[in-house]
Amino acid sequence: MRTLIPIALTLLFACHKTHYSSDCTRAVPLAQPWDTMKLPLDGNSRVCSSNDLKTDVEHLDGDRAGWEGRYDQAMTALGYAKERCSSTSCSYTKAGERVSVQVNQVAAGKKAKTIVHLNRTPAPPPK
Repeated sequence: MRTLIPIALTLLFACHKTHYSSDCTRAVPLAQPWDTMKLPLDGNSRVCSSNDLKTDVEHLDGDRAGWEGRYDQAMTALGYAKERCSSTSCSYTKAGERVSVQVNQVAAGKKAKTIVHLNRTPAPPPK
């Protein structure tokens, strides 16, 4: 029985997806203000790049529709109003600031991943 536990754990971890794209070879911390936004990140998510205006995230689980819904919930929970959506992205506004969320499903099957591009346009300075 004791020999079966290490074998089972090895198999469990071997099945864990770790195939991030070449643009996402290492995780980086979220820059401000993204780090306070409670973005939907989980164990199979990686922040690929992040600065104050743009952040890219890869998710190895789920699908495009699911991630679109999770990002929509995150943005509206922060008080952003959905302004408009196209077939490729949605825009949210709050106090003159605009955030665009673009969710792309890449590949299929075991290599499937969802790449999310977040772009922020700060509110114009007061006159």
